[in-house]
Order: sequence, then C-alpha cells, then structure tokens
Amino acid sequence: MNHIDKEKIYIFDANVFINLHRINKHSIPLPNEVWEKIGELMDKGKIISHTTVYKEIVSESKNPDNVSKWVMAHKDSFKSHTQAQLKIISEVVEKYPKLIDYGNERDQADPWLVALAVEMSNQDIAHDYAVVTQENQTSTVKLPAVCREFGIRAIDLASFFTENGITFGISFS
Repeated sequence: MNHIDKEKIYIFDANVFINLHRINKHSIPLPNEVWEKIGELMDKGKIISHTTVYKEIVSESKNPDNVSKWVMAHKDSFKSHTQAQLKIISEVVEKYPKLIDYGNERDQADPWLVALAVEMSNQDIAHDYAVVTQENQTSTVKLPAVCREFGIRAIDLASFFTENGITFGISFS
C-alpha cells in the first residue's frame, strides 16, 4: 500500500497557520468555511501539529491575536514531546545542522515536526503522514528536504487544499 492508498494525516508547520491568518487579514478575507474545515479536520485528528508550533503561535502576551485565539481553541491537536522524538531529533540536527538557529534559546519546531512525523509513521503504517509547510519545497536545507531524507512527504498549503477538496471562489455583485 503506497501513500496514495492510505488515509492522510497532515502535520501543520506554524507558518501554515500564520500565512492563513495573514492572507485573511491582509490580502482577502478567507471564507469562514475554510477555517471551519481546518478545525473539523483537527477535531477528527486529520490535522495535527506539535506543542512547539503551539508555543510559537500562542504568545505570552495578554492580547493574543486572532490566529493565537484560534490555535488555543484547538490545543488538543498539538502533540507533546516523547522520548522517541528526542532520539529522532538528534539524528535530524546531526544531518541538518542548518535546520535550527543555535543562537535561539527557544525550542524550534522544524526538527520536532520531522520527529513527530517519523514517530507517527513508524507507529501507524495505515496512515500517510505529510508535513504541510510553506517553506521552499526545493531547498536542500529547509524542512521539506529534511522530510524527504526521513521518508516523509512534505507539501505546501495549496497541495493540502487540493488533496482535501478545499476550494473557494470569487463572486461579483
């Protein structure tokens, strides 16, 4: 059974949530149905992420923005660190040291996303796990390259929309 035949589970990078929010705020308002569909997929466990992504988005500020509030309402979809992930992360950063900024004291999500995807794929062969990120898909040092190295699909938001039949159009009055 290849990844096409398997039920898909998507692991969202922080930049996906942030870019959706920016499009909605600065470009064109996204239909509420887009946010509802993503929320529904999260509630069903079809979209997950990692607690490091949650922490990147949800600031410590007393005035969270709309994306922070939306993410907080879906906190159960963000998976915690595990011992298995810790082992995978050491291999990830050894092979791809440029994936993280060693000067940054905060946990950085990219290696955790790879580790989560590898861990879940190893535990659950019935599903196809894909990391959804807006990082350059052709880069040799960014998240998509690391995912490929570890046998994980990496797709962008447009591909996620296509795979899930999420479309929206423009109407003229």
